[in-house]
Amino acid sequence: MKQIINVFPKDNFRIIATFSDGARKEFDVGLLIKKYKPFEAMLIDKNLFYSAKIAEGGYAIKWNDELDISSNSVYYEGKDA
Repeated sequence: MKQIINVFPKDNFRIIATFSDGARKEFDVGLLIKKYKPFEAMLIDKNLFYSAKIAEGGYAIKWNDELDISSNSVYYEGKDA
C-alpha cells in the first residue's frame, strides 16, 4: 500500500496528499460525499472536512471513527498535483 506522509485539505472538498515516494495527489472528496451517505456530514459541518488527518501508519486519511479513505484510493484515483 502507498503511504501518506502529509495531507492538506483545500476548498471545494479537495485534499492534497503527499506520499512517501514523493508523489502528490489531489483527490476530490466531493465524489465520496455524493456516493456515500455518511460523508454528507461534511456538507453540514465543513470543519469536519478540514479536520482530515493521516491515520496511523499512513495508509488512510481519516476524519473520525466512521469516515476514512485508503491511501491507495487517493493515490490511484487522485490526479497529480
